[in-house]
Amino acid sequence: MSFTPEVEALISTYHWPGNVRELEGFINYVTVTADSSKADMEQIPPKMKKSNISQHRIELAKKYLDNHGGRSVFKKILEVLVTYTDKNTGIGRGSLHRLLDIEITESQLRTRMETLRRADCIAVGTKKQGTKLTSLGQEVYAQL
Repeated sequence: MSFTPEVEALISTYHWPGNVRELEGFINYVTVTADSSKADMEQIPPKMKKSNISQHRIELAKKYLDNHGGRSVFKKILEVLVTYTDKNTGIGRGSLHRLLDIEITESQLRTRMETLRRADCIAVGTKKQGTKLTSLGQEVYAQL
């Protein structure tokens, strides 16, 4: 089995959160879905296609967050967003504040959310649209 250059680039930059088991699953998936001996992006699992964010970009976002406060607070905020939002709806700041299990003032939360927005980890809507996690935010959360 061989891969197109695009697939090779994806494989080399993918985070592999499941380590060897995920790699084995990937190989099995590609082997079953490939029509020939060369796999292209059509044979890649959908989860991996979504996660085509470079590790360098993730590291830059994590470094930015480290320079602007404690990682633990950002992780808690991202955790609530992962748990309580879906693709179509965001969560309001007040609801987010109530769901956090840490002591944080409304002003501190606003500051931390602005930092997450600048790091491109969240998208903050206007006029009751709420806050949504970006794909970069999901990757950063998985690595915090």
